[in-house]
Amino acid sequence: MVKLDTEINLDIRPFFHWWGNQLLILVPARVRDWLIHPRERLILSVQQDYVTLALSGKQRLQQLGEFSLDETGRERRRQLFESDLSLNEAEIVLRLSPHHVLRRVFAFPAAAAENLDQVVAFEMDRLTPFKAEQVYYQARLVAKNAGSDQIDVELVLVLRDKLDDILDRLSAWGLIPEVVDVQPDGDEDMNPSEVRYNLLPQPMRPKRSHWVKALNLFLGVMLSLIVLLSFVMPIWFDRQWMLELQGQVEEAERTAKEVQSLKTDVDRRMRESVFVLEKKQQAPILINVLNELSRIIPDETWLTSLQYKDRRVQIQGQSPSASALIEIIEASPVFQQTRFVSPVTRDRKTKLERFQIAIEVVNRGQLDQATDG
Repeated sequence: MVKLDTEINLDIRPFFHWWGNQLLILVPARVRDWLIHPRERLILSVQQDYVTLALSGKQRLQQLGEFSLDETGRERRRQLFESDLSLNEAEIVLRLSPHHVLRRVFAFPAAAAENLDQVVAFEMDRLTPFKAEQVYYQARLVAKNAGSDQIDVELVLVLRDKLDDILDRLSAWGLIPEVVDVQPDGDEDMNPSEVRYNLLPQPMRPKRSHWVKALNLFLGVMLSLIVLLSFVMPIWFDRQWMLELQGQVEEAERTAKEVQSLKTDVDRRMRESVFVLEKKQQAPILINVLNELSRIIPDETWLTSLQYKDRRVQIQGQSPSASALIEIIEASPVFQQTRFVSPVTRDRKTKLERFQIAIEVVNRGQLDQATDG
């Protein structure tokens, strides 16, 4: 049964993301790299009273120094950002110390993969010492166990109070992270520009304007289209010219067919006119049929209904002797095959017989002779 009250979650962002990626295919690789610069990442590591800044680019990590979380450090950070304006466009990533987070791998039924976040939130107090309301977390599928109906899920969480305190301090200091990641352990090999997690809930992530990136993408696509059209347009114009000539030939053929069709239609209409005229001359005239009925039906008989169609007359009425009407009507050369179409009944008030009689009219020639005679 269809549930009409089901809420529809309509999110068109995946469509535009896919559409944009498809447009990027049209852009040459060198042009695409020139137009679309991947954002660098400003990596933050917060200690007790200071924060470490590092700039992560392509396979490199540039240390920018340590800054105290006070007005002095804030002024130093401001001067650094003014000296390198690219830092203002970098993606701000806060990497938490491993001892601030809890990371565990749990086994779940395979069916949980469809609603993993909801399942983990429901099972949080069973899997960890905390409730879902006490932590920020991310759950991701890491493996599917072959031969069993189980999946391995990695759960990473941090206490809300702890992360909120760090975010408040950074916000007051002048930086708002877009991503909250976790620093690798000593034995983990990790690309310095890689982001594995984002413990920051979606509502808390800052909104960034992507109009510059979108404009560059649009200009790149337009450039590619112009180059493509420079090759396609000559072929297209030649094809249009051929199509125009073909259209003229088809128009001439269509005109010839229309003339032939008009000639055929005229011939057909002439034949139909002759046929209708002949049929009309052969068909009985209704006034003659009525005149003949009025002449032969006795005065004491009266009609309540008369129908005429396809040389057949059907009359209804009352008469002292309905059966005698059959002989009277059959005696006329105008009518034939006279018969009752319903049983004869007697009217209680008039004491007359109610009848319904069907009559076939002869062809027009015989009708004209009979009426003339």
